[in-house]
Amino acid sequence: MSPSYHQIDFGPHRLHYGCFGRGPKALLALHGFANHGGYFEELKSLGESYRVFALDLPFHGKTQWESDHFSAQELLEIIRLILAQENFQRFSLAGHSMGGRIALSLAPELLPNLDALILLAPAGLQPTPSDSPVLFPLFLRRFLAARLEPPGWILSIFAWARRANLLNKATYVLFRQQIEQADRRHRLFNCWISLYDFPVYKRKLRKLIQEKELPLYLIYGQEDEITPGRYGQQFAQKLPSAQFHWVADGHFFLRAPLDQCIREILAKQQYF
Repeated sequence: MSPSYHQIDFGPHRLHYGCFGRGPKALLALHGFANHGGYFEELKSLGESYRVFALDLPFHGKTQWESDHFSAQELLEIIRLILAQENFQRFSLAGHSMGGRIALSLAPELLPNLDALILLAPAGLQPTPSDSPVLFPLFLRRFLAARLEPPGWILSIFAWARRANLLNKATYVLFRQQIEQADRRHRLFNCWISLYDFPVYKRKLRKLIQEKELPLYLIYGQEDEITPGRYGQQFAQKLPSAQFHWVADGHFFLRAPLDQCIREILAKQQYF
């Protein structure tokens, strides 16, 4: 079945999302930074069990977002609007990288309606200095975002962080690519400011997953240096409903190896 594309208005904003699959269950998919919902269309095996709704997050893809930030409450309302428009009450939630971080943060609020949580190399489980609300409170993020031009000083900070081993090489290269172009630079800082509103409380979430016996799937690339899989393994420990899987790939793995991994999980599991 070919993907179809839809829009939904939310205040002054217009959200874009794609749909594919013929399955009886719903899956809401959130992409990573600098990607868009269309990347999930590579995972054709999902369409065998799900009707997949892949959202273009604010500042990404064809979504038109008329503000310089977005909040957790706004995204919760958008998710609920999409599911209501598509006539689903229950659903599974998937997220890759930044989308995984958002999924981790929103899961406690969405839990009553969740069938499963599928995390694809999620951000938010590993300690990241730039994500710290203590080191980088909201006012400081806004202060820095207002002083993006010229970008040389930002690049020098990232270079220093790399030399101090506060950033691994893969993350440094990704950030440098984003900072060198003005539109990407502003998107990066807009997301950084917005993600302050998406904290991940790992202990609370683990407790909720255990109490509700929520099926949890964590899938990581074996060569991923941006979100190393060991943090996902630590999170999944002693959670009976959790499964951990490796893919022979890096961080950006929404393609054939991951599709094969999902196909194998679908062949064995009841809830994925």
